[in-house]
Amino acid sequence: MKKITLVMLTTRAADEVIATDKANAVIESGASGTADMLRDYLLGHGLNMDEARSSKIFEDAAEAMRAAYRSQYCNRVRKIGGETVNMELARTVMDAPESVRDGWAKDSTEKKIWAAVLAFGRTKLQRVCDILWPKTATEEGGKADKTKKAPTPDTILANLDAFLASNPAPALVKNLFDQIAHRWPK
Repeated sequence: MKKITLVMLTTRAADEVIATDKANAVIESGASGTADMLRDYLLGHGLNMDEARSSKIFEDAAEAMRAAYRSQYCNRVRKIGGETVNMELARTVMDAPESVRDGWAKDSTEKKIWAAVLAFGRTKLQRVCDILWPKTATEEGGKADKTKKAPTPDTILANLDAFLASNPAPALVKNLFDQIAHRWPK
């Protein structure tokens, strides 16, 4: 067995931080490049960025981007609730027609995988949208005089995905869904 010294260990720890910082820079650079392309696409259709987000052109582009992101879900091993996803099953789930997906039991593995695939696409798109439409001080809780904009469905779902990915206690998740059901219009 190779003897590890404290110098070797601390050097490795520093290298890990450097690698993480570089990886994060690459991720942000990729999202920024995609955001630039989306901006050019929207402007190329004669939209200004203030009206673009509520346009049919943006919605179509966003759905196409979500689908492109989802198609990449199986490129590496993923986990749901700490358990490794069966990638063969994930591919089958992704290829299943909507009519088949509708027939899956609410708590089935297939339904959980499909929810994770959808969340993956939403989260990736949300990163791009946050670059194009950064939150203002008002949206972040500042004291500006403007009215706070309501979050988009994608933002709400991305936040929900982040909450569920943090593996909260089952009681918290149950309480969340109880609160949602309580607020649901009759």
